[in-house]
Amino acid sequence: MSRLVIGTVQFGLDYGIFNKTERTSSINIKNILTLAAKSNINMLDTAYSYGCSEQALGEVGIKDFQVITKTSPLNKGVENVVDCFYQSLKKLNKTEIYGLLIHNIDEVTSKDFSRLYKNIINFQEQGLIQKIGFSSYTPQQVNFLLENFDFDLIQLPINIFDQRLINGGQLMQLKNKGIEIHARSVFLQGILLELKKIPRFFLEWKNHFDMYENELNGNSLLDFALGFVLNISEIDKVVIGVNNCQQFEEIIESSQKKINFKSEDMKKFGIDDVNLLNPSNWKTS
Repeated sequence: MSRLVIGTVQFGLDYGIFNKTERTSSINIKNILTLAAKSNINMLDTAYSYGCSEQALGEVGIKDFQVITKTSPLNKGVENVVDCFYQSLKKLNKTEIYGLLIHNIDEVTSKDFSRLYKNIINFQEQGLIQKIGFSSYTPQQVNFLLENFDFDLIQLPINIFDQRLINGGQLMQLKNKGIEIHARSVFLQGILLELKKIPRFFLEWKNHFDMYENELNGNSLLDFALGFVLNISEIDKVVIGVNNCQQFEEIIESSQKKINFKSEDMKKFGIDDVNLLNPSNWKTS
């Protein structure tokens, strides 16, 4: 079975600074899922907050796919999050799903979080979800989770520029605890595939981008970015977003290539600047 997971945020929202096609049409969604099935890709990543993504998937039909979704915001109360989960199942047309992730880790400080977590454990005991997990964004969050929670699954950002979780040892700690690791942001919202077309905000790192491109050794930007993450043994799955079958076919083909990555040589490409690594800090308008 392929290690690729289809990220479906584009199925419900206009997402990504290089997205010129708006959200993915239902015809393209159906074609993408057909190609996925043929390519032994059987997992989808979505969320309650991804616009109409869950609805679009349910309408197309995802009977043979495993699904991971994420919680709605807790600020409207535990009962609302529980209701939204049942809505997600209904929209997806599924009686059970593979995983449910806490979408906003900051909610763990809420007085209501303990009660919410008990409800999610109850979902698991009822067989509505197989795995409980978190969607994380920073090494500090991963450290907090490792110290304070028992969980099954984590989604985290990692790419050739963002090697913080490798260098900090968190990937190894997660793997040693038997936690399933899903990598996202492997293309840094497309930046790693469009280094010559970056908005002005990213010119601050142009010298680093140029150095990176000059050392690709004949590999394409796609092959190198995807190959780097797939070469990390601790990572179980890699979440990739696609808008159409042409993109998807290129990614599938790239995922099957073998590039010899030497970890020591890759360290020089890492950057610790959160203004680049965290899209919420980007100023692109």
